[in-house]
Amino acid sequence: MTTFATYALSDQGAISNWLALGPVTWALENLEQVVPPEGNPFGPGRRWILNYWAWHPESNRTKLRIYRNLPPFTWQPGERPSHSAAGVGDQTWRYTVAEEDQTIDFSLFNFNPTRMQGWLYAGLEADSDVTLSAEVLTIGPARVWLNGQLVTHFEKRFSYVMPQFIPITLKLKAGLNDLYVQGEM
Repeated sequence: MTTFATYALSDQGAISNWLALGPVTWALENLEQVVPPEGNPFGPGRRWILNYWAWHPESNRTKLRIYRNLPPFTWQPGERPSHSAAGVGDQTWRYTVAEEDQTIDFSLFNFNPTRMQGWLYAGLEADSDVTLSAEVLTIGPARVWLNGQLVTHFEKRFSYVMPQFIPITLKLKAGLNDLYVQGEM
């Protein structure tokens, strides 16, 4: 018999208790196909924008060009995770609690442009079938799965430090529902 920890939503109506995995990091390969590696690093489309001017619109455009040139994303939800279970990139799932701003921070400082991914899991118990309006807070592209089905893939823009609020609709069935959130940084 599997035992689950049970938590109420926060006072703001957010899921605060999660199983988390990440950040899983990868060097950005073939970056030179999107961002010129030689010559002056300053100016539109050049390297400077990735490291020094995170709020600049050119930074968002450059990150989106890089994101859209990444290999296809193939991860799919599988067996329901448990604490300390094996996950992606030789990492294990761990229990974590959202910060005051209702987010989980997966970021790391990197001297070189690096792809970072994080995953969250929560089991949502519903007394009956119900449709909920919700939001995902993210600083970059994010995917949400409910009961194995992709609910949304947000990929319009990157932010820096300040979360973006992405509206979603969750159709919960009576019983335990598996919710996964995956984010890119």
